[in-house]
Amino acid sequence: MKITGKLKKRISKEWLRAWIYATATVLVYHNYPIDLKTLRVDILDLKDRVNRVDPDAGVGGLAWSGLNKIAISCWMNKENLASTIIHELIHIGCVEFGEGTDEKCTSTLTAKLKKEIQPIAEILIEGTYRRAAFFAHTKIAYRNKGNKDFYDKSQWVKVGVKDKYKSKVKKEVI
Repeated sequence: MKITGKLKKRISKEWLRAWIYATATVLVYHNYPIDLKTLRVDILDLKDRVNRVDPDAGVGGLAWSGLNKIAISCWMNKENLASTIIHELIHIGCVEFGEGTDEKCTSTLTAKLKKEIQPIAEILIEGTYRRAAFFAHTKIAYRNKGNKDFYDKSQWVKVGVKDKYKSKVKKEVI
């Protein structure tokens, strides 16, 4: 993912990335993938753009599914920016819903998914630097130096993994 430009409000790139990844996670889970490796996110001043669907609404973001690119307005607050990120990434992942329905379907889906995406984004934001330290420490501290490889038994610590669908789904081999 490549992010260019700067937000005018005090919003971190970590926050922006968390909302993009959280949205992409929900979309790919439901089989609407986004190529995050090549995704371009341009932060632009979109105040002078005219919204072709509702000229009075203004433009918060733009999406080009063929280019795997979105643009977002540099002037938004976090709440509106979260909605815009979800909205534009739905355009990228779902491509189109049918002539004359793209904005209505995308807006409705944004409204329904925002509450689902928010906790995922918050978890990503909360642990950003702690997880980065885990990766950095693992790369440095656990180099093998010719010693025999082994498993770290702490990977089996129970964290309370659950499946609310366990009684509804036939047992499958993964």
